[in-house]
Amino acid sequence: RFERQYISYAGSLSPSSLEKVDIFKKYLCNRYGLFGEKNLPELFCGFNDDTIPSAILHILLQQGNCDNEDIKQDETEQLLKLFYPLRHPAKITSLVINSSSQNLDDKDQSFDTFEKVLDTAKKNYNKEMLLILTCDLEYNSFQCKWNSKCISDYMKVSHLEKDVTNFFESSMADILVLQYQHKTNDLTQFFQIKCILESAHSLHWKKSNNETPAKKKLVVLIVHNVMGQKDPFPIIFSQFKQTLFFL
Repeated sequence: RFERQYISYAGSLSPSSLEKVDIFKKYLCNRYGLFGEKNLPELFCGFNDDTIPSAILHILLQQGNCDNEDIKQDETEQLLKLFYPLRHPAKITSLVINSSSQNLDDKDQSFDTFEKVLDTAKKNYNKEMLLILTCDLEYNSFQCKWNSKCISDYMKVSHLEKDVTNFFESSMADILVLQYQHKTNDLTQFFQIKCILESAHSLHWKKSNNETPAKKKLVVLIVHNVMGQKDPFPIIFSQFKQTLFFL
């Protein structure tokens, strides 16, 4: 029997790493001059109870030492590096203007262009894919400029699987851009898409060796939140490198 079960990332952390969740929450509030943890979703759209635990677990996995009960000494900087691209431009601008916090430097609040984000992601194309969070107003802009494909246009899952397989195995293109619109808090479809992409990505690089190196391929999944949505797309760190982008 198949049942839907809620799996918390916090449950995968050791007690010592779990303590760091609240510590980092307080650190973020202090750094950005927030009044409390309840304001974190305003600064990081999609922030939820699993966001920081998944970030800590992501760092541990990157270090290749999940049995280690502690993260290295530069853990705060590592976590900030993950969260920095996810700041909401409007909120950070408001905080810089109105906040009296000395930790907020208006010269250190830049936002990368889409091209720069792609260039950075290409450096780790064999280890991760790129997930971009944005709003539904930019849907057509990405469609026209980047020749992206919309998930909603696929009539069957097998059609998406075929396109993804062709991209990795036979296509001359080096970037696959897909667009997905997040409308409800049901993430079943997203996780299905995520599984298809991660499986194809992993298989592609496993076939690579010294004699026949795999071609450089980058997958970009653009997730659109509906404006004013009650349940925005949740930030969970995984094989997808996430960033927030507004045109």
